[in-house]
Amino acid sequence: MVVALGAVRLLHFIEEQIGWESRSHPDTARAVLGTMAASMFTFIVFVSSALLVAVQLASAQLTPRIIAIVFKDPVTRGSWSLCHD
Repeated sequence: MVVALGAVRLLHFIEEQIGWESRSHPDTARAVLGTMAASMFTFIVFVSSALLVAVQLASAQLTPRIIAIVFKDPVTRGSWSLCHD
C-alpha cells in the first residue's frame, strides 16, 4: 500500500510535467472503480462459498483418520484457520 501511494504521487508528478490530461471526469473514474471493486468482492465471495461447499462435501465422505492426517501439516492447518476466521 505504501509503495502504491508513492507510485501514485510519482506518476501524478510525471503527468503534470508532460502535460497529460484526461478527458474523462474524475467522478466517472470513481464510478468505474467502485463498480469493479464491488464486482470483484462478489466474485471472491462466490468462489469462497463454492470452495467451502466442496470442502464440506468432500470432508463428509472422509473418515476422521484421513482428516487428522491432512491437518497434521501446519501449513494446511494455518491456511484453514485463516480462511475460516
